[in-house]
Amino acid sequence: MESVAEERLRIAREIHDGIAQEIAFLGYRLDEIIGRNATPEDVRNSLRQLRFGVTQLSESVRNEIFELRQEERRTFADQAESILRFVLGDSDISWSVNINTDIPTKHQFNLLRIIQEAANNALTHASATAIEIRYQNHLFQFSDNGTNWNPPQESRWGMVGIDERAKQMGAVLEVTHNADGTSIAIRWAGE
Repeated sequence: MESVAEERLRIAREIHDGIAQEIAFLGYRLDEIIGRNATPEDVRNSLRQLRFGVTQLSESVRNEIFELRQEERRTFADQAESILRFVLGDSDISWSVNINTDIPTKHQFNLLRIIQEAANNALTHASATAIEIRYQNHLFQFSDNGTNWNPPQESRWGMVGIDERAKQMGAVLEVTHNADGTSIAIRWAGE
């Protein structure tokens, strides 16, 4: 258990000292170019949109660092709800998290990233209005009631990542799509 916490802190430091700093530098560089008198207005407007995206990415990386550093202080259900609040923001999607038992620590980080990706898919691709997360007897389930699940081909890397995370956990992934929505089920052997 101690080594998992230490590894999470190491990863948080690496992200902060590496990619977070590079993203911040990119934002400062964009600000500099936007502020030049010689930058044409149409280019300036495009760069402002790009700058907005860089700001969102920076906030996302900061949240990842925070989550990596906070895992031991909050329950898994609290962390899942925090991710749902962040991803779903001001959307009208309602959610429930029904987890009344401990999820093995070694699986929590991967499951939290799966929740993040699945919630993003429900928001951006599925026209969902409700999400439910359940865990019982080594079965983790993420369900939404979206009816329009057909993401563009270039957006399917998220599902590839979910599959890779399930395999990393030594778990079996089952994804179903039907008129009632999408269900992602991840089952692993008891420990």
